[in-house]
This record gives sequence, structure tokens and C-alpha cells, in this order.
Amino acid sequence: MSTGNTPSENISITGLLVHNAAPRMLLMSMATVAAGTAAAALRGNMELLPATLCLLFALFVQIAGTYMHFYVETRRRKLRFDDEVVDPDSLDDALGQLPRASVLRASASAFMILAATVGLALLAMGGLWTLLVAVVLVAVVWLTFMAPRPMAETSLGVVSTFLLFGPVGVIGTCLAQSGHEASSLMSFYDVEPSLYLSVVMGLMAVNCGIFHNIASRKMDMALGKQTFPVVAGKRLSLFIFGLNGILWVVALGMLCLVQNLTGWLWYMTVPALTMIVNFYLCRKLAEMPADLQRYQIWINANMLFLSVAVLVVSILTGASDDSGLIIF
Repeated sequence: MSTGNTPSENISITGLLVHNAAPRMLLMSMATVAAGTAAAALRGNMELLPATLCLLFALFVQIAGTYMHFYVETRRRKLRFDDEVVDPDSLDDALGQLPRASVLRASASAFMILAATVGLALLAMGGLWTLLVAVVLVAVVWLTFMAPRPMAETSLGVVSTFLLFGPVGVIGTCLAQSGHEASSLMSFYDVEPSLYLSVVMGLMAVNCGIFHNIASRKMDMALGKQTFPVVAGKRLSLFIFGLNGILWVVALGMLCLVQNLTGWLWYMTVPALTMIVNFYLCRKLAEMPADLQRYQIWINANMLFLSVAVLVVSILTGASDDSGLIIF
């Protein structure tokens, strides 16, 4: 997701990397892993080490994908980034000044190597099935950021967002933990909570993306991007934005019924609160205030807040831990 162009004056490598990592958007990966861990906890399958590895993997992949997105966008649209330079900051002066695109490409490669390293650890712990998740993940990331016509620049960007932060992230995180004690990896009993939570996280991630794209709609139109708000229009985008808030509350309500939670209406107060926040942000999108960009952290934090709340409830009300993973 583009965060806009930076001025032509020199910028430190640290400043460039922090800015283009889009830190606010990383809350989405954290939320996805928290939701997948919550799904595992509901069936007594939560495992701290695999959950931690999944979090690192998700963060590394998202950062690498974001850097690659900026690099590809730079090369494709020729936004003069190659004419700008990065102050090497505290690096050896012999390195001179570096083209911005080269820094982004090298940083994307570095984070992909980190992600692959963590992925190998997950492969060793989880088994060959993790390769299937990796293949799907790589395919969606490539189609989203690096394809000749990246999905991030089309109306289909909402689909890749839903898949990455919904089914792929949530179900993958759940399986990475439940596989250590479930009688069968694809046992419906163990997987079922992740199906509901993947829909919840997917819908919330879509709203994070729609919010960003509406806020930058004029710039995207000027650059020729056909994002969902550009193609569908602001009114339909706002309708879907509001509808998604209702749908994720319904999905969580169904999960509460499946779990047979006593006093489940009480547990729905947090989802209802996130829906209210969603409606408030929908109103802000309709008003389009000058400082709209600063509300992006609200919608991202809303997603993380709900996933952490569900995780806490899952740990407190889920099945007893029957872990078969013992780490000394």
C-alpha cells in the first residue's frame, strides 16, 4: 500500500526503511496470528513457540512484500526515485550514496530470507503440509505486489487482502499449533473455530484496505490505479465498509453458539464495540476530513484489539490444553 512520495531531498536509510515498511499496517499481521492462536486455544491446542514463529513469519513476509511493492511501483511508474538518493547514515562513507530503488530491493530480499528461515523452522515442526501454505502464500503475494498487473493496483486487491489476512493467515496459524496434538491435521473439530475467525479477520483486513484506498483515492486515480474504491465508487465502498462490520459480528456470534459459551451475549460486547468504531470511521470516510490519513491507525488497531480480545476469551474458556509438544 502506497504511503505517498517522499520529498526529493536526501533521507536516511533508516528513515526510508521505516517509512516504507508501513508500520501501521503491520498491526494486521499481528491480528491475524492472534486470531489463529485464539482458534487453536478454543480447542486446547495453543502452542507458544509455533505461534511466535508464525508471528515473525507473518511480519517478515508483510515487510518484504511492502518493500517489493514500492520497488516494483518505483520501476514501473518511474517516479524519479532512482534520481533521488539515500544518505548512507552511519554506514561507511566508502559506500557513497545509494539509489532508493536499490535499497528497497535489497531490503525486500533480506526480509524474504528472514521469512524463509523462520518458514524452515515451521516446516521442521509442522511437516510437509506447511509447504502447501507457503506455495499459496507466495502465489498470492506475487499476484498482489509483483505481477505485471499487481492486484494491489486493481479492484481485486480486496480479494488478496481477504485471503492473506483471513484464511491463509488464520487457518495456517491454527494448523501450525493444532498439528502437534490433534488426532488428524484436518480434523473439523480442531479447524472449525479458525473458519469463523478467518472470515472475521478477512473482513476487517478488507476494511483496512478500503479505508487506505479511499483516503488515497485521488492520488490513485492520478496514477492510473484501479483500486476498489476507484472502480466501485465511494458510495458502494462505504456501503461494503459498513456491511463488513455487521458481518464480522454475526460470524463471531455464530462462533459463540458453536462453542456453547454460557452468557455468550456478554462476550459479544467487544465485537459490538468494534462495529461501532467501524461505523464511526465509515462516517469519517464519508466526510473526508483533511487529516483522514491519521485515522488509518484506528481501523488497524480495531482489528488487533478484537483479535487479542478473542484470544484472551479463548484461553479462559477454551478446552483444556492437551499439548503433545514438550520443549525443554
